Amino acid sequence: MSRREVLIATGMLVLGFLLGLGSASMLGPSFDPDKERTASEMEQAVGSAMNETSAFSRSWKLSRLFAGLDAENVEGAARGMRTRSEFLDPVDLQLFLSAWTRFDGLSAMGEAESWPSEVGREIGMRIVMREWAASGQVLEAGLYYQSLESNEMKAIVAGPLIRGWALSGDIEGALKRVRMFWDHGDPVNTVDGFVRGALNSVGAGDLIERIMALEPSRGGAFEHRLMRVTLSLGARENLDAASAAYVRLEGDSPPDWLHGALKTIAGPWAETDPRGAIEWLLERADRPERTILLKETMRSWSIEDLDGAWEWWGEETEQSEAFETRGRTISRLLPTILRRMARVRPVEACKWVEQIEKPAAREHLILRIAYFWAFRSPIDAQAWIDALELPESLSAKAREAIARGVAARQDGDEGAEDVRQMDEDSTPLE
Repeated sequence: MSRREVLIATGMLVLGFLLGLGSASMLGPSFDPDKERTASEMEQAVGSAMNETSAFSRSWKLSRLFAGLDAENVEGAARGMRTRSEFLDPVDLQLFLSAWTRFDGLSAMGEAESWPSEVGREIGMRIVMREWAASGQVLEAGLYYQSLESNEMKAIVAGPLIRGWALSGDIEGALKRVRMFWDHGDPVNTVDGFVRGALNSVGAGDLIERIMALEPSRGGAFEHRLMRVTLSLGARENLDAASAAYVRLEGDSPPDWLHGALKTIAGPWAETDPRGAIEWLLERADRPERTILLKETMRSWSIEDLDGAWEWWGEETEQSEAFETRGRTISRLLPTILRRMARVRPVEACKWVEQIEKPAAREHLILRIAYFWAFRSPIDAQAWIDALELPESLSAKAREAIARGVAARQDGDEGAEDVRQMDEDSTPLE
């Protein structure tokens, strides 16, 4: 590390220390989490904290206060929160209700139910139910759920109940309850709640393995939805496990219920490794969903890293054996990558345009290459068009494109607008 880097690092540490001292002095001794408070003192402290306009500082203060929340002072804290019940921030709400639920879930739920704001009431009930079940008090939380007479109220807390149940670590118990919900036609969002809680509890790899053990390919609608949601939410956490599970489920011909799952895996993959995503997609069964994803991935890759995308294309076409087996599929990507090449490297792009099979896509790219080539050398662009021996109607359009390219180069801002119009042309490249 250089001397300059050492000085910068030291300066940042000193600054952080001073900021920390400033924050501590700003918070003051009244927010000491170890201080025992009466209900009246808690009400006053909470009210003071709620006057803090900075969300970070307010949450910081409240978290310190609620660390000392107990059965003796909780009513004071509730009074302090009620004064702002119509305007409560969800984060503040979670801090308060989570702390209360820790020692008295039923009373915390009663408080949430009493709030006049419908939005705040629903958020509060969900928070309490999730924390109640996650704390290990699944039986108590379940009994409360059973006591509800309104199906609307049950729909609000069913998902959080299952999510908290899974968060408690009882994955098997939560899964059995989800299945019961499903079989009785109760809220289907319990599947999503289960998966979210289980992901936090055991991780994506373990959860995917558990769901695969249910043999979703042989199961019904419940197993299918459970698997789709698990792949969708788990792919970002464990891409290897999700992609491996998809391959096993896909078989020789992907089942209809698996439709959409391909995107949940390829999408996150393409964000960090577009080449890897494309290679994996090329190995999947040929169907419209895959073709769309291949083109979308190639389009974004060409914009973010044209050199990398073009290098991959060159490697694929140079490997005659690989291109012979995957050539037709890969050729579908050519219009997508050439669209970007036409603007950045029209001379290279022109060598490939005749390889495009579909007439509409080929015509569009001829015009696009002519337009952007005219920025560099309208004479060479025209010579290329003449050498193609195009129909007169298309040649006329190409000459017009070259003329517009020359004008755009000369006209400054007006030219920039013309470039945008050409660059955003929605002509399909299928």
